[in-house]
Parts: sequence; structure tokens; C-alpha cells
Amino acid sequence: MLGTLHDGLVELFRDDPTLVVRIVRRAYGAKLTTMPKRLVDRHASLNLDAKLLRRIDPRTIDLVLIVKHKAHPDGGAVIIIEVELGDRPIKRRRIAGYVGTLADREGLPIHIGAVALQDRVARKLATWSLGTALKIETFVIDRRSVRPLIDLETARKYPQEAVLSAAIHGYHGNLEPVRTALAVVAELPNEQRQRYTATMMAALSKENYAICKKELPMHRQIELSRLERTRGMFLSGLEEGRKEGMTRLISTVLEVRGIPVSKRHATRIRRGTPEQLERWAERAPVVATAAELFTED
Repeated sequence: MLGTLHDGLVELFRDDPTLVVRIVRRAYGAKLTTMPKRLVDRHASLNLDAKLLRRIDPRTIDLVLIVKHKAHPDGGAVIIIEVELGDRPIKRRRIAGYVGTLADREGLPIHIGAVALQDRVARKLATWSLGTALKIETFVIDRRSVRPLIDLETARKYPQEAVLSAAIHGYHGNLEPVRTALAVVAELPNEQRQRYTATMMAALSKENYAICKKELPMHRQIELSRLERTRGMFLSGLEEGRKEGMTRLISTVLEVRGIPVSKRHATRIRRGTPEQLERWAERAPVVATAAELFTED
């Protein structure tokens, strides 16, 4: 399920490279390129170069979009897309090496668009920048920068943005963008409809998944059930995977800080809801005792 969600979000930007340009311009007032329709996916060729050079793991980065044209300011632009479903500082350090490879090879301005579902991850990404002489900032793509897209005509015009909006806002419990996107993707070809449906539904909680599935016409409920089996898209797997990762993060932070955790507190952490775990993860770096994690719960 997590793979479905991560890979599906990456595919949205591959299917519509102009998506990141529109979001960043609308949310941040920044123009990543003057030629968004000329952006092409160069990820595969760059990965091959990096692998041959043995400089970095070719799986370090999710997507690289590049435009080159003599009429483009600075000769073109590079846009890195990174989907961060969790807090992975090690991967961000590896990306710094990848940016070095890109800078050496392309000699173009580099921008990073980082997709985050969790507010905690989005806040960390907002403070992340690369370089000293040439500073590369991160444009965070989250529920603050992506509008809840509920207008059907706009969603039909930009189906990838509709699915992105559905995943981001649906993750936080707003189902209106999900309903809009589900209606729009119904009009797409089979393969694309199935990919996009799986992506947005993978972002939902177990309860909201059930609500949205029940609202679908019967033939699409059957299709979704097939997707659950063939793509390994199981909601219990998503929920348990998310909780396990957050539980491990909290325990690790407390352990590194030398804060003992009793069996009773460890049990309470394991039994926490996803919302509680997010709050506790934010408190873990600052509390003096494990008990302080739960003071506001």
C-alpha cells in the first residue's frame, strides 16, 4: 500500500510535468521555468550515469524533470521531485550528492519540489536547503500549498492535480476533493483510472476508505476490490505500516535522548492512534520524561 501511494504520487508528476510548476507558482509566486510544456523526464538516463560512475544509489531520487532550450533563461532548468511519506534525513543527505551530479552534468538552475502528507514532515522539509555558494531551496507540496480541488471542470482539465489534491487532503480527512477526483478519473482510460484510484485511496484512513468505496457505483467497487488484491493494496497494511513507523520513530528519539520508557508507556505508544502518534512524535525531541508525551491527551 505504501508503495502504491509513493509510486502513484511520483507518477502524477511524470504524467503531467507542468503540475509542479503550477503549484509552486500559485503557492510561492516562483516561476520554475518559462517553458513548462517542454519539461521531460530524464530520471532513467541520469540514474544510469550515476550508477556507472558509482557515485550514488540510483534509487536516491524519485523524479528529475529537465527543460533545455536556447531561448530559456539560463538555458533551461532542472526540477527534482521527491515524495516524502516519512521523515528520512539520511535520504535527504544522499540527495545532496545527487544534486552535485546534476549540477556537474547539466549546468542549469536546480529546484526541488517535495511532496509531504504529514504536517510534521512538511515543516521539516520547509527548513531544508542545499548548498552554500549556490543555495537550492525546497518548495513543499502539502495541504498548505495544494488547494482542495472540488470544481469538476477544473479537475477534468487537470486530473493529476485533482488526484494529488485528493491524496493530500484526503489523508487529513477532507473527502470532498476525493469525491471530485473519483468522479473525474472515471472518465479516463482503464489503466490510468486504476492507477489514480489506487493512489488517492491509498492515502485514506481505513474508515474514510470504506466511506468513499461505498459511495462508488457497484462496478467501480468491484474494480477497486480487484485492485486491492492484484496491487497488494490493503488498508490494514497501510494503517499498520504507518503506525509501526511512527512508533519506531518515537521510541528511537527517546532512546537516543536517554529517556527511559516503562512497559506501560511503551504499550500506550503502541496502542496510539495515528493522530496521537503524530503529536507524540513532535513532543519526543523536547519532553523530559516519557510521561510528558501524553500530558495533553
